[in-house]
Amino acid sequence: MNFFEMFIAVLAIMLFATIAIVHLRTVEGAADLVTNASHSVQAMQIAQEVLDEIDARMMVPKEAVGLKFNQINGQYDNLERRYYLGHYGAEFHLLINVYPCDQYGDTTASASTLVNKLVVATVQGPAGLKHPVTLSRVYTAYSVEGL
Repeated sequence: MNFFEMFIAVLAIMLFATIAIVHLRTVEGAADLVTNASHSVQAMQIAQEVLDEIDARMMVPKEAVGLKFNQINGQYDNLERRYYLGHYGAEFHLLINVYPCDQYGDTTASASTLVNKLVVATVQGPAGLKHPVTLSRVYTAYSVEGL
């Protein structure tokens, strides 16, 4: 094998090695995106679950023991929950905060208009979840009596 053939062989090895590295980085990037999307969906479901729980407890009629509007702060403000999903192999941390707000969810409005409650559920997850997921809902004082 002469020098020119050896030079061509080395260039071919460098070309294939570069293609393999670029391909590996692309696959790793796609795997990160899929992991983040999967964790984001799971975190959204956890946050939605707690907001739906409050909805369901507030809709219970007077005869049953339900959640009253003025009990939201006492039962949900600064509440932390940990969810370990064994089938999923990940642990999520849920933090719930309750703030007084107006009808649009504005917590900086004048004090006389802060008659509603803004419940904010923030979920932080494993390393694959790039950003915390936050869902919020405004609750008003209403009654289900007579339904």
